[in-house]
Amino acid sequence: MVIKQLESLNGFEIPAKLAPGARYRMKALYRKDKLGFYKNLAWKIDLELLSADGRTIASGNGYNIPDQYSLRDPRSLTKTTPWLRTEYVHFDVPPGPEVSKIRGKLYAAEYSHPPSGIKEDSVLELGPITIEPVGTHHLAA
Repeated sequence: MVIKQLESLNGFEIPAKLAPGARYRMKALYRKDKLGFYKNLAWKIDLELLSADGRTIASGNGYNIPDQYSLRDPRSLTKTTPWLRTEYVHFDVPPGPEVSKIRGKLYAAEYSHPPSGIKEDSVLELGPITIEPVGTHHLAA
């Protein structure tokens, strides 16, 4: 799950159709076992919105603060959880080309100091990421 900080070993790229100027909200389903961190993130997913030709339309800031293009473990201190949902994260699609793909990168044990809290028997299961339209953002109006 982790070799070094800021390196994703797991990711995905899926087709999507998100309208320019629209606002969306997303959440993820997850469960973990023996995976907890004090003052750090057990996991986060950074998203990148891509055009049909693969150009980046929008992406997260990549820093250790929440932003509109990332989902994070809301219970990093809790080592074992049942299936839970993250809180909604709202994000805007900038004016310009339509989003045709979403790329996601999973990062584990972010901002922790070695040794991380991930052990051989640690488990993180991620379910679907739900994305729903909620209107337009003020810059598009």
